[in-house]
Amino acid sequence: MKKMLIVICSGLLLLSVGASAQEQIEIYGATYFTPPEAVGTLVTVVAHLEPPVGFSYPFPVDFSTYEYTFYFQSTITSIITGMFSIDITYADGEFFIYEDAAKNGDYGTYPPNATSPSTFMDGTLILKGTLFNIYRSDDPFGFLEPSIISECLFTGGTKLGELVKPDEWTMHGGLSTDPEIYPEGYQQGWITKIFFTGTVDGDSSTWGAIKSLYAAE
Repeated sequence: MKKMLIVICSGLLLLSVGASAQEQIEIYGATYFTPPEAVGTLVTVVAHLEPPVGFSYPFPVDFSTYEYTFYFQSTITSIITGMFSIDITYADGEFFIYEDAAKNGDYGTYPPNATSPSTFMDGTLILKGTLFNIYRSDDPFGFLEPSIISECLFTGGTKLGELVKPDEWTMHGGLSTDPEIYPEGYQQGWITKIFFTGTVDGDSSTWGAIKSLYAAE
């Protein structure tokens, strides 16, 4: 798949704890669902974790030996169309990250298929958790790609003990609607990062303030 540059609002990074500021989980993949999107639509994400370039993972990784894959499902709970934005929310959903020496993660085409999502859900389950308060902002005019943000709680997996405060993480990033980005039969690209977002030295913020960084003006 071709890569694309997603500009992430830098304001959110100010919430990171200093020692963990460069620790993140970088996820690049694709989503599929039966269009058109509507309340109740089941959305599935299959993705690979990206090798660390300019950042580090919050747990030990070995990309020369293993691939790391990500799987997530949720349903759309609301779609509100405004003058300058389309606000979409998703139900809370579990995600799973696997470490696999087979390196067999294969998107194929028109999922679900013989390789997707099955090859993104094999190997050792190293992390699992829940994405909740999932909020997505779309541009009704189509000039900007959708952005998505959620709170993240890690709950299990063999590497859970490596994480700092498993309940203080945020997932954010973008969705690509460019068909050049994702394989045939998928509906969107998925380009997101999970960051530690614990507060620093008395600094504080609210979830509403964080969400507002991604809402259209």
